[in-house]
Amino acid sequence: MRRTAGSTWRARGGRNIVALRYPDGSYDILYDGPVNDNMSFYGWHNSYEEAIYDWYVGEEAMDLPLYVQDWGDRITYPEGTEPGSYPVHRYDGDGWYLYLPVEGWTQWIAGDTNWFWTSDYCSGFTLTVEYITTNLADYLAGETQGMTPADDSGRVFTAQWDGWVYRDCYVDAVDGGCWKISTKWFDPDRTDSTSAVSPAPGPMAPIHRQALALMAESFTPDNRITPTQTSASLLTGVTAGETPLTLTLLPEDGQAGDGLGDCWSCGNSRYFYSELAALTWRAYSAPAGEAPKGAGVTLTGPGWTITAYEGYPAAAFDDGSGAVWLKPDGAEEVSPYQLLRGWYDEVEFHALGGGFDGTAPAVIPDSGQDYLAAAQAFCSQVEERHLQASSGGSFRWNYVQCQVKPEEEQIPALADLPDNVHPFRLTTIFVPENETALAHASAGGTERYAGSDPSLPEGAYEYGLCGYMTMETNGWHGNIVGAGW
Repeated sequence: MRRTAGSTWRARGGRNIVALRYPDGSYDILYDGPVNDNMSFYGWHNSYEEAIYDWYVGEEAMDLPLYVQDWGDRITYPEGTEPGSYPVHRYDGDGWYLYLPVEGWTQWIAGDTNWFWTSDYCSGFTLTVEYITTNLADYLAGETQGMTPADDSGRVFTAQWDGWVYRDCYVDAVDGGCWKISTKWFDPDRTDSTSAVSPAPGPMAPIHRQALALMAESFTPDNRITPTQTSASLLTGVTAGETPLTLTLLPEDGQAGDGLGDCWSCGNSRYFYSELAALTWRAYSAPAGEAPKGAGVTLTGPGWTITAYEGYPAAAFDDGSGAVWLKPDGAEEVSPYQLLRGWYDEVEFHALGGGFDGTAPAVIPDSGQDYLAAAQAFCSQVEERHLQASSGGSFRWNYVQCQVKPEEEQIPALADLPDNVHPFRLTTIFVPENETALAHASAGGTERYAGSDPSLPEGAYEYGLCGYMTMETNGWHGNIVGAGW
């Protein structure tokens, strides 16, 4: 059993235990139940603090909003679709909250006065929350944007165009302003156009239309609520693929090198950013004596930095007003360092010209050598980039050897090759520096070295690829096609 926050405790293993601890060290057990799949207690919560809160609020029938609800009984499922649970999680703003499905929606904007989400499955389905400084009566007297009242409340307005449905709901703010909650979705039953094509075919469209209405309906002003800390509210000013960002490696025993500025250059850049942007964060107070000790990576954006360290659960965020420590909040353990280091490694290896994806120099000057010698030079040139990758990274090898030989099998696809094109087989023998580098190189066909060369270092692995060399006017051009023809 270990303590979490305040006077609550929890146990890892076969049972969940909630206890109230007293100053003298004694405690009363309030809840003791088996974990099993942990859905009955932990469920879709982002932390045990949330799970304990919801359990206690429900147990005591308190007038407080839960973190997690199930809208399964509020959704009408299409015919032929199996009904089930529809878990939603509370999103906290500054003095307000609403509920969002735990999956299927992505937040893109979390500003001071504007918040925006889109459906992952239904193109164009959106939810927007906007704070307006004008009081509700004055605002509605002059601004409904041509929309018509949807009911008798005078606070809900709707419009539709060629199947698209727009709905605005207005709520008084406690400080004299107002809130505008807008939804947009497509309904094929509301279009007369024969050219209108639903951007959301399949069973998810009617489900998401209902969810959007419930999400807007769930918006509630509440001064007891403080904002959820999200990456969208931290990593401000970033347009994916465009905004200049810098990644800097902080070696454990050494000086930080130059930052890598072309962070959008590699194929997985958007993946790493989207994973980072999807995180929510909780303020982290380190236990006494705990401090980051490993290597680190800093991501620098417009006016902010976020730094994570190997083996440390939190990251330091600084927007110029001083660093604060934040920990990813969620049911799954997420390492901020692994995200930032993985991104750094990909950008660095791309900059080194590593990999057989066309980023490496692929022309070997013609010095009268045969195609096998040219292939040896080409493959070694590319694979030895691993020796230049930073220590501790996903691409770092301590040893590499390339062995090429003619393609001896009778491959139908190679029967009619021009005279200047020569196929070959490559075997790369390598020693990864670390487990991450081994995992990264362990695509199909990677296995422990099974040869008998006593000069090779221990811990060697090997994999095979096939490719061809083409003699052009400016030299030999290398091309790797994969593990097979």
